[in-house]
Amino acid sequence: LEHFVAYSHMRQLGYILRRPEVPTGVTFHVWRPERKGRGQPDIHLCVVRPHDGPPSGDALRELLGPGGGDAPAGVQLKFAVVSGSAVVFFGVTPDVDVDMEDLV
Repeated sequence: LEHFVAYSHMRQLGYILRRPEVPTGVTFHVWRPERKGRGQPDIHLCVVRPHDGPPSGDALRELLGPGGGDAPAGVQLKFAVVSGSAVVFFGVTPDVDVDMEDLV
């Protein structure tokens, strides 16, 4: 259900979403409307529930890409936290060195 809520919200905003061909921690590859789903995605979107807690530092490094994961350079990593019909988005960048243990 959470995946559907996040998908519906992004589609209403005009984004193009596709599931990854290979299962990873990424729920959807997302393109801006003007890109029409061509080329590398603009965003890797991970859908989570509030009670799932933050991803581990290793999981983030794996998702962030070059030098540590699956995302090509230039692809943003965003999380959609879904609770009922409410969706909150937040982005993660490799530029910030955060000890995830401090957030728990």
